[in-house]
Amino acid sequence: MHKRRMITALLFFAVLLLGQSSLSSPVFAEVIQDQNQSPTAEEAPSHDEVSIKREADRDRCSGGYLNSFRYVDGRLIQRDNGSSYSASKLNTWRKENGVYISTDGTRVENAKAFGLDVSQWQGTIDWRKVASSGLVDYAIIRCGIGSDVLNQDDQQFLNNVRGCQQNSIPFGVYIYSYAFNTSMAQSEAQHVLRLLKAAGLSSSASVEYPIYLDLENDAKKGRPAGEDNGQVVYISNATLEKISDTFCSSIEKAGFSAGVYANLNWWNNYLTGSIYNRWSKWVAQYNTACTYHSQHDMWQCMSDGSITGINGAVDIDFDFIGLNPATPPDKNHQTMYRLYNPNSSEHFYTLNSNERNSLSRIGWIYEGVAWFAPFNSNRPVYRLFNPSDSDHHYTLSINERDTLVRIGWVYEGICWYSDSESTSTVYRLFNPNCAYAGAHHYTLSENERNVLVRLGWIYEGPAWHGLNK
Repeated sequence: MHKRRMITALLFFAVLLLGQSSLSSPVFAEVIQDQNQSPTAEEAPSHDEVSIKREADRDRCSGGYLNSFRYVDGRLIQRDNGSSYSASKLNTWRKENGVYISTDGTRVENAKAFGLDVSQWQGTIDWRKVASSGLVDYAIIRCGIGSDVLNQDDQQFLNNVRGCQQNSIPFGVYIYSYAFNTSMAQSEAQHVLRLLKAAGLSSSASVEYPIYLDLENDAKKGRPAGEDNGQVVYISNATLEKISDTFCSSIEKAGFSAGVYANLNWWNNYLTGSIYNRWSKWVAQYNTACTYHSQHDMWQCMSDGSITGINGAVDIDFDFIGLNPATPPDKNHQTMYRLYNPNSSEHFYTLNSNERNSLSRIGWIYEGVAWFAPFNSNRPVYRLFNPSDSDHHYTLSINERDTLVRIGWVYEGICWYSDSESTSTVYRLFNPNCAYAGAHHYTLSENERNVLVRLGWIYEGPAWHGLNK
């Protein structure tokens, strides 16, 4: 009997110790893993694991939780439109005659593409069903939050990337920023680049939409602010510019397009510098229209959208300038884009989608694909810039290039290559009545060439040759 009591007592104390250990373990006690290790697609958690482990998001480096117009203490909340996340009150969309219409009455015209943005808060998404909806043109995928720490990676990032790739849905990426200085912004850029590498994404050819810095953290103060181990750090407009520049410059240096996301209040009151015109602007305003007064690329119009393949609510976005290249990347050719400046009447030609998007943001009109060029040949096309009237000129001739440089034009380098065979001819025309930018025009269209000749332009012959496609 005595021995039995002793055994019972030992078992009791063992259970008590285990219980205390369990109760005293902090909810967020996680070991920060080696930063050179990156999760693979096979290691991504299942839907059940995500549901169980969906803890409040916080930055382990600064100690702060996500707090903003979308989050409270690290948890996604219902937005300011007041509706519930119940399925009966989610808004579905349809497209009629080029107009996007929601069940809440919102009508969106002149949008180039319909999109959504997602994170681990949507759980495991059935991207095949999303694609089969026939409505979704693109997605912006959260890769993580804050500094470059493994346990701040979004648990569904790799799943969402693979889902988009397998179902031919163009996508971009965003990261929620905790940065209140440039060192933190640099770490957030490295966080993104590490995950892009882990996903096998190497350039804008594999990530069609920009990489966005999500600026919204306010530490419950109603204005830009961070937390440093419990101490609130307010962020000035000047510091926000430096944070954005640090992040976006790092992303662009790595070969990707960059952008900034914020709500309307932030864009109107805190992100007011001209520096933001250098990058894609993504505006959040849960309203029937976006009232932001400045040029912007994307609008996040609601948080309670409903798309087949996603359980529960999802953010709905619209692309107004066509951030995704009109033609998918092709290993056999490069796509040449044509833009028009309504103020100077100049046409501009580039194979760089970042340059195309940047010009679209400042008022140039994107007119579509001009022709297709080879990746290389023995016939480079040279690009020159006239600083006196901001005109650009393109030529195969080394002699013409050097002559223009001697009279003040700036040589900007090889812009693309001509096909070595006389396949698709690009015609060159000159307007003798134009003494300013836009005096030369280049076109693949015989009809356009002939119309311009009838209007008084001089046909100067073939400029170079594109590829047949």
